[in-house]
Amino acid sequence: MLQVRAFFTAVVIASLHRSANGLDFVFNLPGKLFYNTQHEIMLTNVQATVGERLTVTIQAQTGSRETLYSNQTLLVAQRPTETYSLPIRLTHSLTGCSPQSNGATTSNVLCEATFVVSVTTSSGQSWSRSQSVMILKTKAHIFIQTDRPVYLPGEKVYVRFAPVDELLRPLGIPMVMSIKAPNPTPGGSPLTSWSKTKAASR
Repeated sequence: MLQVRAFFTAVVIASLHRSANGLDFVFNLPGKLFYNTQHEIMLTNVQATVGERLTVTIQAQTGSRETLYSNQTLLVAQRPTETYSLPIRLTHSLTGCSPQSNGATTSNVLCEATFVVSVTTSSGQSWSRSQSVMILKTKAHIFIQTDRPVYLPGEKVYVRFAPVDELLRPLGIPMVMSIKAPNPTPGGSPLTSWSKTKAASR
């Protein structure tokens, strides 16, 4: 569902964890994610061994254990302290989600999911933490532009429209734009309507 002119305030959770085997990581995970919108997980290796290979696995599941997201990234530590930006986008069907977890019943909440971030090093060390995140309906702005500001009767009007997210990036979702205007023909329908479908693109 597309909602126009809504502003997003992220609740960011920063966690520093030291595992029993000496791995130290800081991760920043937004407490709220918009469906079908790209977000970033920031993962910082605090005590890295330069040249060590890191396997980072990110998974998200609903309360019924349905997998919403799963991705594995291979990294190589270049410095003792290093931050990695890991993009995530939830596009999986949310039919198994419940928006009422932990009392979350607002109209914008699609469901609650648990994200698990795991790291395994080439030397056999491992680290893992989980965090609950609210998945919200897609919110966006729509830019509408005509080819000129003033028209004479009978002139053709060219209209361009584009949905973008909160960071003004194109949204890859199909949409339909409808325009209704007074009908100048005497005795005709009081309104004329025009509709255009825009395919998903980036």
